[in-house]
Formats: sequence, C-alpha cells, structure tokens
Amino acid sequence: ESMAGGPVARNAGKTYFLAPDEQAFLASLGLDANPLLARMNADANIESSARGRDYLARFGDTRGALRRPLISMHNTMDTLSNVAIHAAYQYRVRAEGKEQLLYQAYVPIVGHCAFTAEQILIALDAMEAWLNTGVPPTAAAFPQGAGFDHRFVPPKW
Repeated sequence: ESMAGGPVARNAGKTYFLAPDEQAFLASLGLDANPLLARMNADANIESSARGRDYLARFGDTRGALRRPLISMHNTMDTLSNVAIHAAYQYRVRAEGKEQLLYQAYVPIVGHCAFTAEQILIALDAMEAWLNTGVPPTAAAFPQGAGFDHRFVPPKW
C-alpha cells in the first residue's frame, strides 16, 4: 500500500460469514467463530484509494497477460499462501499465450517466503541472465543442491 500510494483493496460493506460446517469445525478446535466474525464485520470499513486502484491496475494484473519475464518462487508447504495459486496463475498465463514469459521455481520447505539468501540470489541471477540474453532459465539455473525442487507440480486450484 505504501508503494501503491494507498489501499488497493476494500472490504467496506462486506459481510463475513461461515457456513455451519465451518463453524462446527472451528468449534471442534475449541474456537467460537461468532466473536471473530463480529470483529471482522465491525471492521468491514476499508475503502481502496484511487491511487491504489490505479497502481494495482498497472502492476497487479493477475489475468496472465505478461508483458515481461516473470520468475515466481514459492514454498511447497506455504502456511499463508496456498501453493495451488501457482497452478491457477500458470493456467491463466498459458491461456493468454504468454507461457514463454513465466518460470516457476519451488522450494520444499514449510513457511511463507522462507527462502535462503542463496535462493534469492539464484533467482535474481536467473532473472538478470534472462533479461540480458532473452533466454528463459531452465531447471539448471535453480540447483537442487541449493534446495530447489524440480519435480514439484502444484496441485490444481
């Protein structure tokens, strides 16, 4: 939001709810969903800003219509962002005919963005080489010895 010049998302007027089976599941864990939902609904007052929406429209396109090379890295056991999102994005990129502009790398570890400094530098080197040569990276650019998993295929979204 700082880079975007303001909020990019909104929840004003949104009503949060859980299905009865979801509430029952939380109850089985010892959680009462009602106070949580009440708090979420009380805070459903965030408005996006015009600058934030403009920034998101220019730089946050998720349709897959890539214009430049993109390397994405994801932990295979991400506890915050489901790795299946990568399968959905790959599908969108392929549907736009832009698969030559996308390379996805996976690290088999639990956590969100739990990459080592070495893994980040490897990805940056691969991107720099791609931008300088126009040749997309291969699995060789992301060595298994550095913790990358070449066999991983994200589950369907």
